[in-house]
Amino acid sequence: MSAKRRRRQPSLQAEEAAQRRKQRWEVVRLIVFGTLFVAAGMMICIFGGALLGIVGIIFGVMSVLTGVVIAIGGDSPAGRVLTIVSCLAFAVVGALMIVLSFVDPEPMGRRGPVSGVVIGLLALGFFGLGAVFLISQEVRRRRRRD
Repeated sequence: MSAKRRRRQPSLQAEEAAQRRKQRWEVVRLIVFGTLFVAAGMMICIFGGALLGIVGIIFGVMSVLTGVVIAIGGDSPAGRVLTIVSCLAFAVVGALMIVLSFVDPEPMGRRGPVSGVVIGLLALGFFGLGAVFLISQEVRRRRRRD
């Protein structure tokens, strides 16, 4: 390999630094947008439908939790617990969307309750099962340590 070609290839340290910068920006975006969702959910609770506002608040909290998990590392004990909490929160949002579709379909738009039920079932099914899987993994991990 020629000397020119070797110089053009980025070093491993430069690639790792670039990846860390990208990850930090991702964390910042998740936390900022999550905070905005919480604020919007609070406004919706005050001036609009309470259930839809709660969905927005929980969604925002999940976004902030996801940013925190990325920042502290998903393999740490705190990261694993926060990941489980985030999955459970997504499942709760799915359940709330299903309930909201039947109780007050107006906020769901012109498609009404059908879209809320479909999205809610997908969120509840995917993240509910994901939470069960993560909880069972964590229980097995703790049993092996003992």
